[in-house]
Amino acid sequence: MNGRGYGYLSVDNRTVQAYKLAYEWKHGKIPKELEIDHLCKNTLCVNPDHLEVVTRRTNQLRGNTFTAKNVAKTHCPKGHLYSGVNNQGGRICHICIREWAKNHRRKKCLARL
Repeated sequence: MNGRGYGYLSVDNRTVQAYKLAYEWKHGKIPKELEIDHLCKNTLCVNPDHLEVVTRRTNQLRGNTFTAKNVAKTHCPKGHLYSGVNNQGGRICHICIREWAKNHRRKKCLARL
């Protein structure tokens, strides 16, 4: 086992990841542009029925990654929905930015008085 929780085997004098070997024994070669997702979320699992070939993006979005957490967000911390004009990529709330800018300009004008 490595530091990330994946099991390894030695086959024909080379080290291979156990889950990949199990998947290939049952389902055949893994296409180069795809990777294996553990549907059970247990990285030590080698049950081929718990493994699925997916794109890197799909695998990342299914996991507990920073990207997956951000994509799952539907509202900003102040409760504004990320959709329509407030969905221009990323998780930046344009409504909050406009409100901040308006308040900032108002404070600067008041400071001049």
